[in-house]
Amino acid sequence: MRQVHGLSPPSETNNVAAEHPDKVAELEKRIEELAKGCVKPLFLTEQFKATQQRLQGEPALPGEDAYYEKEEP
Repeated sequence: MRQVHGLSPPSETNNVAAEHPDKVAELEKRIEELAKGCVKPLFLTEQFKATQQRLQGEPALPGEDAYYEKEEP
């Protein structure tokens, strides 16, 4: 059964899921149905596309100057 870490209704003190497996299965099925109908977050979709494009480009390496520059104390 799924649980959200650190979150539970304040009035809930006993886990009765084991006593009602049919209700748990029904609710989990409903959660899955609702999840399938949800729209993907645009932010994550756009960030994934941008990451894929960056991975296909040239690697970002320091130029020769970066190797030969002396740091001043």
